[in-house]
Amino acid sequence: MKSQQLLKDLEAFQKQLKQALPTIINRVTKDIGQMLYFEKLFKDLKPNSVQELYFQSFLRLDPHIARQQPQLDEPIQNINELIHQYFEQQAERLQEMVLLEKELKMMRELEELQVSQESTQIQNSLIELEQQKGMDVEKQNMEEVCNAIKRKYWRQAQSPNCDQCFCGNQLHYKQIVRCQLCEQHFHVNCLDKSYDERYVKHFTCPRCTLYHMDQFCEVISVIIEPFSFKKTGLTSTKTVKFKSETNKIDVRCIRMDCPLSAEEITWPDLGELHINNKKVAEFIPLAQQSCQHKRKDEKLIFAIPQNEECSLMMKETIPGMEQKRKYRIQGEQLHYVAAYKTKQYSAKQLIEKITTSSENWMSVEQAQDFIILQMNYISSTGIKQIKQTISLLCCLCSTLMVTPVRGIYCNHIQCFSLENYLMMLEMSNPRKWRCPICKAKLFKLQIDALQYTILQTIRQYNLQEKYSEISFDHMGNILDDLIQKFIDFNNLPEHAKTSRNRILQLETLSNQRREIDNEMDEAEQLNNRPLNPNSIQAERLQEMVLLEKELKMMRELEELQVSQESTQIQNSLIELEQQKGMDVEKQNMEEVCNAIKRKYWRQAQSPNCDQCFCGNQLHYKQIVRCQLCEQHFHVNCLDKSYDERYVKHFTCPRCTLYHMDQFCEVISVIIEPFSFKKTGLTSTKTVKFKSETNKIDVRCIRMDCPLSAEEITWPDLGELHINNKKVAEFIPLAQQSCQHKRKDEKLIFAIPQNEECSLMMKETIPGMEQKRKYRIQGEQLHYVAAYKTKQYSAKQLIEKITTSSENWMSVEQAQDFIILQMNYISSTGIKQIKQTISLLCCLCSTLMVTPVRGIYCNHIQCFSLENYLMMLEMSNPRKWRCPICKAKLFKLQIDALQYTILQTIRQYNLQEKYSEISFDHMGNILDDLIQKFIDFNNLPEHAKTIIREGKSIMKWMKQNSQIIDHLILIQLLYINYQIIMLILILIPFAFSLSSDCQYRSTTDCLELNMLNLKYKCSIKNNRCFEQRPQMSQFKQQGTLKLQFQSRKERLEAQKDALKRRSKFIKNRFQDEYSEKDFGSSFSISDSHSGELFDNFNGDGSYSDYPTFEDEESSLEIELVSKNPIPEKPPRFSIKPNFNTRLIVDISCVLLYIMYF
Repeated sequence: MKSQQLLKDLEAFQKQLKQALPTIINRVTKDIGQMLYFEKLFKDLKPNSVQELYFQSFLRLDPHIARQQPQLDEPIQNINELIHQYFEQQAERLQEMVLLEKELKMMRELEELQVSQESTQIQNSLIELEQQKGMDVEKQNMEEVCNAIKRKYWRQAQSPNCDQCFCGNQLHYKQIVRCQLCEQHFHVNCLDKSYDERYVKHFTCPRCTLYHMDQFCEVISVIIEPFSFKKTGLTSTKTVKFKSETNKIDVRCIRMDCPLSAEEITWPDLGELHINNKKVAEFIPLAQQSCQHKRKDEKLIFAIPQNEECSLMMKETIPGMEQKRKYRIQGEQLHYVAAYKTKQYSAKQLIEKITTSSENWMSVEQAQDFIILQMNYISSTGIKQIKQTISLLCCLCSTLMVTPVRGIYCNHIQCFSLENYLMMLEMSNPRKWRCPICKAKLFKLQIDALQYTILQTIRQYNLQEKYSEISFDHMGNILDDLIQKFIDFNNLPEHAKTSRNRILQLETLSNQRREIDNEMDEAEQLNNRPLNPNSIQAERLQEMVLLEKELKMMRELEELQVSQESTQIQNSLIELEQQKGMDVEKQNMEEVCNAIKRKYWRQAQSPNCDQCFCGNQLHYKQIVRCQLCEQHFHVNCLDKSYDERYVKHFTCPRCTLYHMDQFCEVISVIIEPFSFKKTGLTSTKTVKFKSETNKIDVRCIRMDCPLSAEEITWPDLGELHINNKKVAEFIPLAQQSCQHKRKDEKLIFAIPQNEECSLMMKETIPGMEQKRKYRIQGEQLHYVAAYKTKQYSAKQLIEKITTSSENWMSVEQAQDFIILQMNYISSTGIKQIKQTISLLCCLCSTLMVTPVRGIYCNHIQCFSLENYLMMLEMSNPRKWRCPICKAKLFKLQIDALQYTILQTIRQYNLQEKYSEISFDHMGNILDDLIQKFIDFNNLPEHAKTIIREGKSIMKWMKQNSQIIDHLILIQLLYINYQIIMLILILIPFAFSLSSDCQYRSTTDCLELNMLNLKYKCSIKNNRCFEQRPQMSQFKQQGTLKLQFQSRKERLEAQKDALKRRSKFIKNRFQDEYSEKDFGSSFSISDSHSGELFDNFNGDGSYSDYPTFEDEESSLEIELVSKNPIPEKPPRFSIKPNFNTRLIVDISCVLLYIMYF
């Protein structure tokens, strides 16, 4: 319909244009003859598209006429231009036709696409049908081949006969198993085994197990038949008399409780073995803390008198309470014991015995049948296997196999080398005859004749380098043309050609579907039986009974659905209540966590790279921050890639070299860290220095990866010179070295004392031979430094760490760390109710003494400081790594909470009871006994007064800084309003202070630490807001005078600020509040201040003189000596002399506030 409409529109437009054509021609020419001629040139053809209509509408001269009458060319062009203008005037109409044309085009394309898709679908379906037919035919042919093979190896199951059972078939039990080796039946109850299909398939009776236990010791005759020995937990014995023609017997024993013990030599846990009333062996069980899963027992060989009557007695020993606590002793157990006369073989003799016996060969035909059945079994699972590829290399030593073998219970086609396996097993003690591929028990070994011939062909034609594997198709044929061409099965030994041995794998694969076939045959027989009237009535009754049962089941299902719906409603209500409780608990927990986060949160400072190695002369954008010194560095100056993973754990080269080894404490820096760029050309760098000591500790790191940047790493190829003498040479790792990184150490050299020396790093250019022989990397950036150090032993370092308050995490900080860590895990969607940590050291599994972790460790679990340092002292080189998370240990932190718990356990002798401890989500101990006895007052004094911030908590806070920023920003916005209002009040007051008004002021907040601290308080806004207890008595004399300076005096003091140096009491006068409010405004100015403040912790620091941006007056503390200090601090207050201006200003501010 749309195509017809388009054609009609095109014809209508063409007619309209034809009607308008005389008018267009008349505008160009008035000659009637030309007008008639031009009208005849219009082509009246039916257009199929707008484009055809456009091109057909133009007038075109015949080339012959155009040559004869060239004067017609110009009017034709003018007429065509007017026709073009006509088309432009009818643009809307033409646009509609164009859209209709596009729609028709798309419809045609869709139709063509549908037709093509339908045709391709038909073709694909036909191809699939053909392929399916081919696959069905192939599958049918394959099934016929497999059925023929299965019929060849299928053996009909015999009726069970337990005459050979250990009970002599006197006990008529229903559960029966069949041994795969001797094919005899046994009662399950006589073997003390649970009857399950998994175990029955791999069952080997105790008689066969004991007989074929070790192929290196071939059984010649049975001296004592296998007998049972029941371990009951009471004193029991079993004696067997025997007589032997040999003077040595091989005694073996197995335990019938699990496949592992039933297939390996296993003696009783606790007992004795007597021969001729003499104890010849005693059995001791495994200790409770033993890492072994099972005791490594062996068969026992004893000398006995020849041709005389002897006795063998098994005796069970009753374990005492101490033995039960100390050892692993199981309950009732059933053992089987036997004695044999054996012949010993070496590995070479056993290889010859196995290869020359026809019983140990699987013929070529059997090997091909095994491949066919195995591939058909895999295909039956729904996975079509086109080919089977096996390796010709032994899995034990990765060399070409000599004699390919597998066990009789192995279901895999892959083999291993007989020679390698027996040579390895000969040196083992005890010998475990297990398949190295599937771990099945190797009672007997089978040589694969097909793979043996392939290996012989490869060796015969020297194809070892070409072939490391071989492939077979689904019919067991070799897929390699070269091997197929050269292989010759006549090269097999004669006893291997005529091998018709029983193959257990083929029997197992042949009997897999036999039970299903029997069931199908029975079903066919039932369907084909003749019908009689009685049977018809019985069937009707049976149908009625079935219908009744179906109705009953439907009623039960309806009742069940109703009950399920009610239970679902109840469960949903319970879940809603639980969800509400969880939401409330979550909200409370978030509030607690936010309070903790605000306590430790630190605002990020603006990056300042003044301490960078470039001196902040290179303005790079990528910047990293050291976590120890908190300085910023350019990434390009460190030669590192900027990624978040590395930036989080970044430690600058200066801190890394300084804190490299805690056994060597840095006393002073002799050579500041300098960079040395390895470029691959001859380059040197010399540094001059002077030292007060006669020994220097030289260290170097490489800035290419975190491992090299945190451990001592010298250049790959180079030399180190001191005073123009070569003191060290660096040789890279060999190409074939198994080490990932060279084990470098710091170097200690003797130098002349108080003399100018030089240290030179020199890079050596590697030659072609060295590049081929060694691992030499390209351009590398190293940092080198030298220090004066003090050596510590492990005991000295332990004492130093434990007695320093800087290395302690307080109880409060430890609890905060547990709360934040558990809250972080809960934020991932996993609700953590409690956190359990081990109190045993991960290094030696004993109770920790001093629990520590690194400052970069994010785990709550600790390790023992003493064990770690003792182990590290003997290591060379020393790698300071956390044994739990492998983080670098620049500093160690003692957990005061876990330390107190361990001290409590030792104080009340609870070591045996506690090996771990649990905490709830609030950091509380969940054990009532520990909670009752714990006393945090037992902590050392220096561990109680920790006021520093925990690095682990600060690191955790950095990971969650975005959440904290949002929470704190909301609170700061509210506080900012109050601050603005306070500023408005204080502005007039500040102007009054900066004027010439005089103040007399002393304060009760000032306290000095003169050799012995007496008073201590904090100052904020010129008032004491925190009074602290007094400590010891004073010994010095002096008075305190406080005064305010005017603006003019303060400006004069600022000019002399560089000349003035004062001993600043950092932790006494300037706490976190005063520093925040006053900046660096506190200072000590007196000539005697150096004498009086030598013993301060914060002495020697320089304070820039008052810098009040809000033009407030600053506070100066002046100490005047030789005047007594009062027993109690004077209590005065600031008394300003108010003037009229001040009163007016304050009134204005109050009116302003009242207005708002």
